[in-house]
Amino acid sequence: MSFGGRMLAASSEREQTAYIPLGTAQPREILIGEGSARKPTPKARSRQRLCLLCGGVFLFLAILSLFSDRAKPVTGPLQEFAVGTWDRFATGTSWLAGRPPEKGPFQGAGSIRPLASNMVHLIKSSSAQASDRLSWQVLWARPDIPNRLLYSDADMRLGSHDVYDALANFTSSSTFNASDEFQEYQSIHKHLANGEPVRKPSTGSKARQLDKWKLLPMLAHAWKTYPDLNWYVVSEDDTYMFWSTLLRWLPPDSSQLSFYGHDEKGGDGTFHFANVGAGLVLSRRIMKQTFGKDELFQTKWDSIIKKWSCGDCALADVLYHQPLMEQLRVLGGQELFLTEPIRRVIFSNKTLYAPVLSLHQNQPFDLQALRVFEEQVLPTLDEDDGVRYCDLLEHFAPASVAMNVQMHLKSLEEGKSLITSGLDTDIIKKDWYALETHNKVCGPDCAQSRHVPYDATFCSNLCEEDVLCLAWALTPKYCAISLGAFRLGAPTVNVTSGWKAGRIASLLHDKPCKDKKRRKAEPIAAPWGSLS
Repeated sequence: MSFGGRMLAASSEREQTAYIPLGTAQPREILIGEGSARKPTPKARSRQRLCLLCGGVFLFLAILSLFSDRAKPVTGPLQEFAVGTWDRFATGTSWLAGRPPEKGPFQGAGSIRPLASNMVHLIKSSSAQASDRLSWQVLWARPDIPNRLLYSDADMRLGSHDVYDALANFTSSSTFNASDEFQEYQSIHKHLANGEPVRKPSTGSKARQLDKWKLLPMLAHAWKTYPDLNWYVVSEDDTYMFWSTLLRWLPPDSSQLSFYGHDEKGGDGTFHFANVGAGLVLSRRIMKQTFGKDELFQTKWDSIIKKWSCGDCALADVLYHQPLMEQLRVLGGQELFLTEPIRRVIFSNKTLYAPVLSLHQNQPFDLQALRVFEEQVLPTLDEDDGVRYCDLLEHFAPASVAMNVQMHLKSLEEGKSLITSGLDTDIIKKDWYALETHNKVCGPDCAQSRHVPYDATFCSNLCEEDVLCLAWALTPKYCAISLGAFRLGAPTVNVTSGWKAGRIASLLHDKPCKDKKRRKAEPIAAPWGSLS
């Protein structure tokens, strides 16, 4: 990864070859695995000839092995390598992506849909986070995202991928130049110009405020680079979009004023906006009536951007000021576009079959784990299906939880009755916080009134008393029980958590994750678009 800044005198060649000034760019298709177009050097041409020669040899060996009925076929490791190499060339699978499953990469629910080439994914990052988060978004190439644009607060490169300075053309804005955020922007470029890493402590608390200026120029650049696509999807560098599932959920018709995402309220509590961290989607008609109608559209709303503390709020406010968009509202729902990571996802009877379109606040490890999850799960699902809550639960449940619930499920399948009361039937994890949801809380004084010790047994019994309770968490200050829902939780010192394995097993027994008919018949999945 190399960084470049517009402040460096030596960056002129870099700008010509790898950076498109926002708002003045000519349309250019950026494909996964491709960098900027450059004239090959003699050394590069030699490598290309060698690769072609080697490829020809491997292809010849593969054909010889597969189709020759007169000569003795090539066998052994050489044949396996040649055939494997041919398979990777034929399927377009990157060597870095590892060996594809026997069924082939991204088959089943991951198979590429026609809509894929008619969408573009915009990812917002920052110089302080690019190496930790953004790199994981491009490290393992996804074949179902052919169009992707990466943005930050400075132009840079991640391997063969260009990252654009979303604020490059904002320096002519008097409002931006007079803001504290501009000072932060200058500080970032000063660090980069001096060869210093940009980290959170060195950028100060205003770095987050700088983010709010990025969305409008990002969308303007995306429209210029990829005009007239059906859908424009925006997310952050710690967001994981379940892209193949999103392809099946979005309707094919983008001629309406459609604004999808996680609906949140801001301002006085009546202002609705889509949380960009959970991912938001704008239809072609919205983009055409704004950035497509006026080439300088993004430059005319500085006063609105300035008054908000969040860029997604400002974007929604700008859209609501447009003709015919005054009554525009965010569609999709909070249970589809999630603002939380897998450890905080709420599992309930209502959501088990619901599709999951995104997860937010992921650590780099989470981004990699989710990518592995999709690689394993998507080929096992029908082509018109997608990732559901129950798929996440089956894959990411802690081992102790998964094994105990599975044991209870087996008993249910064998027609045996379950003993679900008592602490010994709970799944207990110390120094773990199950993150209560739909909860009821009772503190140490509550235990005292019952004349019992304030401990795990007390908390477990409190949960047992309510038939809706599925999990509990004991902290130094309170015992919280989760009613009708539960979370997987995360390591937390001085907290003990428990799950009612029998009750959770009963819930999963009534809604088996692999039941294809029930998955597709679930009402919450009804809006899925037909892309055939």
